[in-house]
Amino acid sequence: MLSGLYDINQGDINIRWAPHDFNCWQMGVEKGYTIYRVTLVENGVELPDSLRTESGVYLAEDIKPVPTEEFEQLPYDTNLVDIAWGALYSDEFDVDFDVGDSSMLHVYEYSIQNENRFNFALMACDQSFDIARASGLGYTDTTAQINSTYLYYVFVPSEDTTQTSLAYTSIEVKYEEINTPLDTVKIDVVIPGDHTVSLGWSAVNYASVYSSYLIERSDDLGQTFHLRVDHPFMFMESEDSDLEEVVFTDSLSENNVPYIYRVRGINFFGREGPNSDTVWVIGKPGPLGVFPVNLSHVELEEDKVLINWEFPDSLESELSGFEILRSPTRRGVYDALNVNLLSPDSRVYVDESASSDGFYQVVGIDNHGHRNPSIPHMVQLTDTIPPDIPTGLSGTIDKNGVVSLEWDANQEEDLYGYRLMRSDHPDGDFMQIASRVIRDTTFYDYINLKDLNRYVYYRILSVDNRQNESDPSDPVKIKKPDIVPPAPPVILQLEPGQGSISVIYNESASLDVAEHRLQRLKVGEYAWISLSDFDQNGGERDSLHSYYTFTDTTTESQVDYRYRMVAVDSSGNESVSSIVTGRAWDDGLRGTITDEYGLVFTVPDYAVLQSQMYHLDKGILLQWNYPITSEVVEFVIYRQRQHEPLRIYKTLLTREGEILNPTQLKDDSFFQSYLDKDYYFFDNQITRSGTYEYRIIARHHDGGFSQMTDVINLNIN
Repeated sequence: MLSGLYDINQGDINIRWAPHDFNCWQMGVEKGYTIYRVTLVENGVELPDSLRTESGVYLAEDIKPVPTEEFEQLPYDTNLVDIAWGALYSDEFDVDFDVGDSSMLHVYEYSIQNENRFNFALMACDQSFDIARASGLGYTDTTAQINSTYLYYVFVPSEDTTQTSLAYTSIEVKYEEINTPLDTVKIDVVIPGDHTVSLGWSAVNYASVYSSYLIERSDDLGQTFHLRVDHPFMFMESEDSDLEEVVFTDSLSENNVPYIYRVRGINFFGREGPNSDTVWVIGKPGPLGVFPVNLSHVELEEDKVLINWEFPDSLESELSGFEILRSPTRRGVYDALNVNLLSPDSRVYVDESASSDGFYQVVGIDNHGHRNPSIPHMVQLTDTIPPDIPTGLSGTIDKNGVVSLEWDANQEEDLYGYRLMRSDHPDGDFMQIASRVIRDTTFYDYINLKDLNRYVYYRILSVDNRQNESDPSDPVKIKKPDIVPPAPPVILQLEPGQGSISVIYNESASLDVAEHRLQRLKVGEYAWISLSDFDQNGGERDSLHSYYTFTDTTTESQVDYRYRMVAVDSSGNESVSSIVTGRAWDDGLRGTITDEYGLVFTVPDYAVLQSQMYHLDKGILLQWNYPITSEVVEFVIYRQRQHEPLRIYKTLLTREGEILNPTQLKDDSFFQSYLDKDYYFFDNQITRSGTYEYRIIARHHDGGFSQMTDVINLNIN
């Protein structure tokens, strides 16, 4: 909210600070400022943090503007003193603005007055350090020691114990010389005119050093200098200003008489800097205001033209000479044709290397360097020679049908442009594709990609300013991108087989097909998969009927599948056949029970449960293997006793290859050593002697089953 700067003058350190807005300025006026100083370097020795803290001292407190009567005693310009006093103490600060009776406009007027008070108060302080101190915005430290560095804190103290200050800035000062060196202004712009001169110097380089300038002039070749303005010249820069030069304009009492100027700056503490180097100025009269007129031309032998003009003979003594300019266009850049000025009495000029088209100007240059140009005069030479045939025509076509064409530029100076033509056949009629002459060496065309032509052909010719046309170039062939998908393949039918589905199809009839893909989707799922066996081997062609057959042997039983065929051409375009649904035929057979056999055992007493009743002490152990485990839900045991029919005898439930309901015995150790197959069943219901026959079948969770085993035949005596 505050900005600060310093100046060392005769061993005293002067510091200044400036609020950033009206409210901050008003707060400082009412509450006053405090200055606290910390020593960083003393007698050339950098102090540690502990000593820096101990060095802190309050130089001044409650710095406020001085009373009104003290302003009258300030030894400075009365106007600036009045401005500073008025900004601080007057009831009104005049603004020439008629607000009528509008309360909102009164508020606006009040805000404008406040901004004016603030801005003019700071402006007055910038011109006089005495005014800055009287306004409570400056302080002089007379206790500083040379070869030391100080850090000054300037702030508005806060009554709130949780907040140290309301506004704050810090200023670091290296006190190494008794006076701060000030820059020399360099005058880098001198523009003499008719009884006037404009001087300029950098606004950027000196903005942080000087607040105003003293401009002096000598009328007696440097013997004496006098100020050109009664007050220091101030350069007022606004926030949105992008000016880089301070410009001062002065009047000259006579032309053709030398004057000498010099400038020196005044810094923000009222101290003057050194004088600039002097600059000499001589005023010169204004332009004649008379121009060459009635330009005409005569066409000579090839590439030569004679230019004529008129100019008053009575003014030849006021001229240094004539300059002849030429440009390819009326408002283009004009180049000088003559190295040396033509004499003031010249009225003709021959251009030895004229262009077929161009514009000429004749400029009369007076004795004071002013240029007096004629109106541009157009010259068009007779031209029947056509330009060269353009070369390097090439192009590409994207998938949206946009054709990008380019070619080499012709080198003729009188070239006007190019015409492009297009055809679907190299020997066909070529039609112009742009209504106007093309001035560039690139062009974008648009074509239909869905016709049957695979190529498009272009020719180009050049045109000069006289509309002479070259012969067309040879046709250039450009291939169209293929965006048309191939004809779709056709799936004729599906033929279910045992555990397989045969797909009968016709391939795409398009000639540019690169591959076919057979894809399958299990009903209830979402992802189509390409059958790798088809990708590797394809289908088998029926030479008699010209269709193809592929048998998918990777199907699952009792599952519906959808099939489609995709044709892909050499450009990556795809077409898809209709979708056909089918299911493989299932006879229910799954696996085969193997290695089945039976043994007859005598059941010992220790193995019999009390609840079991035996007519004989015999038992039969059946064993077998079955390769499928996870899908089996049960094994069904069929038994036939002598003279009885074969019937279901026992159902053994299984899960993951384990029988869940085996025969209940008190102790089955008597046959454990004989177990060497995946599954077994012990039949302890042997109630009479005779022949016992067994057969076994496995049932699957999907309803399928194994083949029934051969008969296992055992005799019980």
